[in-house]
Amino acid sequence: MGPMAMQRRTRSDEPLYQSLARDLRQAIAARVYPQGALLPTEEELCTTHNISRHTAREALRLLAQEGLIERRRGAGSIVARSEGPRPFTQSVRGVPELLQYARDARLIIHAYGPAQPTAGECRELGLEDGTWIRLVGIRGDPSAPIALSTVFIRANICPPRTDIEAWPGAINELIEKRSGIRVERIEQNITAASLSSAEARKLGVPQGTAALRTLRQFVGPGGVFQASVSLHPAGRFTYTMTLERARRR
Repeated sequence: MGPMAMQRRTRSDEPLYQSLARDLRQAIAARVYPQGALLPTEEELCTTHNISRHTAREALRLLAQEGLIERRRGAGSIVARSEGPRPFTQSVRGVPELLQYARDARLIIHAYGPAQPTAGECRELGLEDGTWIRLVGIRGDPSAPIALSTVFIRANICPPRTDIEAWPGAINELIEKRSGIRVERIEQNITAASLSSAEARKLGVPQGTAALRTLRQFVGPGGVFQASVSLHPAGRFTYTMTLERARRR
C-alpha cells in the first residue's frame, strides 16, 4: 500500500477513472509519492477505493500518458516526475496576441488538399461558394497535443503545404506576404464540446473528454478567406482575457 490512503472525491460530471487520476496526480504533486516511488498497484487501488480493475487501469493510463509515471512490467507504476505537462495558456487583448498562438503552437499538418465544405461548415464558418483547401493537423507536442485543428483556406490564395510547414508565423501572415490580403478583423466563437472517438484518438485522450471548441474566421476586403475549428482537450489549454474599462475624459 502507498504511504497514505487517499479519500476518493468525485464530481457529478467526472468519470470515476478521471477522479482517481486527479487524486493520484495531486498526491504526486504533493510528494506523497515522490519521484522514483511506487504507486499502489491496480489491485490495491481497487481495494482502497472500491473500484473496478478497469477504472484503476484507466486512471494509471492517464498518468502514464501525461508522463507522470512509468509502468514497468514486474515493477509496477513508478513516479517519473512530480508535475505533468503545463497547459498552454493563451492571453488575448487584441489581434497580435491572437496570432501569437499560431507562432507558439505550430500546426503539424496531417492532411492537406482540395475540399468542398459541407453546408453546415459553410453556414458555421461563413464560407462562400468556391474551391477551398482543407488542412487538418495537431498543435503542440505530438505526445500530448493541445489542439486538433481543421483549417479552410481559399484555394486561389492558399500557400503550398511545404511553405506553410516551413513558415514560423500564422498562416494568414504568409497569405498576406504572398497575396497581399490583409486581415481586417478576426471573429471568434468559443463553445464547450465533448470529443468523439476519432477526435479523442488523435489527441490521445479518452472518448468523451471535455474540450474547448474555438471557431475563427479571418475576414479580409472580400470576406472570409480563412477559417478554422480547433478542439482543445481539458487540462491542456487555458484561455485568458483582459478587458479594460474605457477611461473617462
